[in-house]
Amino acid sequence: MKNHSEEILFPKELLKKLKELIETESLEMIRDNDEPGIVRIPYMMSDAIENYIQLENCRVNGDIDDDFEIGTSIRISSSGTELSIILCAPDGRLLRIDCSRAIRHVTLYQYHRTGHYWVEGNEFLRRLVYIVGTVHDKAEFMGRKYCNDVELSYYHLIEFAPFRYWSPIDESMDDWYHNSAAGTETMRKLAKEAGDMRFLWMIDQYTESPGIRNVLAKYLSGSDGDRIMECLWKKIIAGSLPYEVRRYGAQLENRIDTKRKAISEALLADGYTGNYPVFRKDETEVCVIEEHPFTIMEWEKTEYKFHLEFREETNGKVSRRVIHENL
Repeated sequence: MKNHSEEILFPKELLKKLKELIETESLEMIRDNDEPGIVRIPYMMSDAIENYIQLENCRVNGDIDDDFEIGTSIRISSSGTELSIILCAPDGRLLRIDCSRAIRHVTLYQYHRTGHYWVEGNEFLRRLVYIVGTVHDKAEFMGRKYCNDVELSYYHLIEFAPFRYWSPIDESMDDWYHNSAAGTETMRKLAKEAGDMRFLWMIDQYTESPGIRNVLAKYLSGSDGDRIMECLWKKIIAGSLPYEVRRYGAQLENRIDTKRKAISEALLADGYTGNYPVFRKDETEVCVIEEHPFTIMEWEKTEYKFHLEFREETNGKVSRRVIHENL
């Protein structure tokens, strides 16, 4: 699968995708600030993929910022040289967009250096859960062809409840992901690869009862489970590296580079060695994680953040902490 692809959407396919967005209450239309004739419709936007529909040479009649909820009817017609998209909300609101064509854009991006820190405590583990969930969504909603073999080897892990327990947000992820034998087997292979025979035995005792789930979840978050999570982290890096690196406008890129240099200089002055984004001093490793906005659709308004993940090992015991910095 190429990292970037574009294809023209014909009326039937465009209608199908817009209906899907309406049914999931996720239809959003965004004008390009620099090119008013461009309207973009996000389809699947995540750290791993930017997939959107671009309408070109648009004339808009109606309020493009309106919400079009479930029950909205949609009709698309073509005159050969122009597409007409008409939406009618249940309350009678109308939106008409006439455009020259609709193009579906898909770009696959690296995600291993991206992080979101919405919940304090066990940030490293929660970040891995978020990444695995993101890759799982890409595979399930876009198709396995959008994943490489490394990603396909671990994406079912989100279907293992003790791992998924460490939600990156302030609510359970159980409504989004189900438990499966594939999830358990993926964790079994990961534990075996990490050489953790104790956790392999624990997996054999695993049932879906909350008590046993919590015991396994606690193990994964502790020093003993860190070896397994480090093994997963290496897989995530290997699966992410083949994809595109996000790039922004020259002004933001310069600010990002300046901040990276400042962080590097501060760590090197403090006795660390290494190169951005990984540094080491004695038994401590620092990995700099960045919070990347999307490359289109209002990324200029999004705050770019840096997070320093510290991993310290003392007498065989591992501890982690995070320091957050803004650009």
